[in-house]
Amino acid sequence: MLAYRAAVHESTGKTSAGIIFDRDLRLPFDLRFGHPEERADTAEDFSLKLATRIDTIHDEARKKLQFESDKLKTRYDARSNNSGYQAGDEVLLYNPARKKGRSPKLKKTWEALILRGSTIWFIESNEDPERK
Repeated sequence: MLAYRAAVHESTGKTSAGIIFDRDLRLPFDLRFGHPEERADTAEDFSLKLATRIDTIHDEARKKLQFESDKLKTRYDARSNNSGYQAGDEVLLYNPARKKGRSPKLKKTWEALILRGSTIWFIESNEDPERK
């Protein structure tokens, strides 16, 4: 958990400890080579500064998360296919209905259909009724 809390997250640009406590954790490296000391303020000054810094950090993290979310959405939208269906297109319909006396393991659950209109309400079977 120490490594996770001390690592800078790509989506926020900050460490978990930095977002929650407004300071970096002291790592074993810091114990060996030293860590810069922080100034001691009065309790009131420290609490006011801390509240201001935490609000600032949270606002920055929210902006960074929104930016990353927008970037991911743009990338997803570029790859998505929103052409939709047109009348006459072949589509597959999932039909898990069981027939009495047949093993569901051997049944075809997908049926090939042709769209007759622009909505899904009008579909007709693509198979020859005499073949069944």
